[in-house]
Amino acid sequence: MFFVGAFAFAANVSFENVFEAASFPFAHAATLVETPDGGLLCAWFSGEREKSFDTSIWISKRSNGVWGEPREVANGLDPVSRKRYAAWNPVLWKNPKGEIVLTYKVGDSPRMWKGFFKTSRDGGATWSAVEALPEGFLGAVKNKPVVLKSGRIVAPSSTEFHSAFGWRSHFEYSDDGGATWKISAPRISWIETIQPAIILEKDGVLRALMRSRDGYVAQSVSRDGGVSWAPLSQWKIHNPNSGLDAAALADGRFVLVCNPQKNGRNKLSVFISPDGESWREAAKLEDGADGEGYSYPSVLQTSDGALHIVYSDNLRRIKHATLNPWEL
Repeated sequence: MFFVGAFAFAANVSFENVFEAASFPFAHAATLVETPDGGLLCAWFSGEREKSFDTSIWISKRSNGVWGEPREVANGLDPVSRKRYAAWNPVLWKNPKGEIVLTYKVGDSPRMWKGFFKTSRDGGATWSAVEALPEGFLGAVKNKPVVLKSGRIVAPSSTEFHSAFGWRSHFEYSDDGGATWKISAPRISWIETIQPAIILEKDGVLRALMRSRDGYVAQSVSRDGGVSWAPLSQWKIHNPNSGLDAAALADGRFVLVCNPQKNGRNKLSVFISPDGESWREAAKLEDGADGEGYSYPSVLQTSDGALHIVYSDNLRRIKHATLNPWEL
C-alpha cells in the first residue's frame, strides 16, 4: 500500500553547499560517510563535464559544522599508458574493519567501466594506493554496501549494456572482507534497472530499491543474505530514470530519497516507511521549475541521529540537507 499524495510537510530542513566556488564547472554523484571523530566526509566527481577525461574524484570533510576546501583524491590516469580516462560515481562506506573505503569507476562510458578502490584509516585524511577490483566486478556503483552480522559485505551494483540484457542490476558479495567476491542478481526481467540501494531490515532481509527505465521505482528482496533475489517488481512511486538512495533508520523505519515523478529531475523528496512496503512522502527537498535538476541523492543517518542528504544541484554544486528524522 502506498500513500503518495499531497501532505503538509512539518519537517524542518537546513541547507548548505558543500563548496561555494571551485575550479571545476561540473559536479555530480555525491556520497557521504561519517568519520570516527563525528564529522562528515563527502565525495563526488568533477571535471569539465560528464564523460570528459579530466573528471576526477573530489572530497571535502565537514568538521564542527564547516565544510573544508575540496581536494582531489583519485582520478582515471592509467599508470602504464599514461592515458587519462573519466572517473565516475564514488561511493564512501565502512568495511568490517572500520576503515573508510572509496569505491569508484574509471572508463570513457559506463559500458567500459572498471572498478577501483582506496581505503583510509584516519577518517579520510590520507588514503592507500589505488587497487583494482577483480576483473568483472565493479563494486558499489552508486550506493553503499551493507555489512551483515556475519561480516558478509553486499555491494549494490549494475551494468549498462545496449544488448539483449539491457540495463541490469546485480549484487556483489564477499565473505572474507573483500578479498574475493561473488555475484548474484534477480532473474532477467523486462524491467531494466541500475544503481540499487539496499535496505538492511532488522530480521536480516535485504530490500533493494532501483532506478528503472519504466517510470517507477523497482524493487527486489533477498532472504538469504544476498545470495538469491526475488524477481523484480514495479512500485507505484514514480522514478524518471534517475538515481535514488535508501537506508534503514535507527528507530526501525526506512527512508527513501528520489525524484518522485515520471519525467524531469526538478523535484526531490524524502519518503518514509514503517515496513518497506507502505511509503509516504514526508518532506520536499526541492520543487523547482521544469528544466532544473536535483539528482543522485545519498542519505546517511549519523550516530547523533541526524539525517543527512547530499545531492547534485544542477550539476554545478553539491547541496547538503540536514533533517531531524523524528519530525518525518
